[in-house]
Amino acid sequence: MSAEECALTCLDLPKAEAVRLRLVHGPVARIMDVRSVVSADPVRLRLGAALALGVELCVCDLIWACEVPRELVMQHLRSLCSRGLATSHRGGTVVAYRLTPMGRLLMAALLSSDDESGAIIVAPPAGEE
Repeated sequence: MSAEECALTCLDLPKAEAVRLRLVHGPVARIMDVRSVVSADPVRLRLGAALALGVELCVCDLIWACEVPRELVMQHLRSLCSRGLATSHRGGTVVAYRLTPMGRLLMAALLSSDDESGAIIVAPPAGEE
């Protein structure tokens, strides 16, 4: 038993159940997790934005557009794909990536366009304008 654990089972069932019922579950928790994963890293966010703008891009296009090394691009593309936000397909010697419908929705929620320049900017969190 570690110093961080209770020595006995001291469950306050009404209190614990009230907390459990208010926690985020299922699909909502997954969406929140995915959103935090994408927005937590600026490179991953730039890759998602590039895919949102370019529809379908190969790794070389993403390296050029995002100005990051190949290894970093590949690491973040694997992360986006493993979370169901992007997919890839091989056409000969080229591997192209695109956002899934969920990835497109997520990027639309995270990004906004500056009316004057057309540049994609990260939307500030609600209440932080």
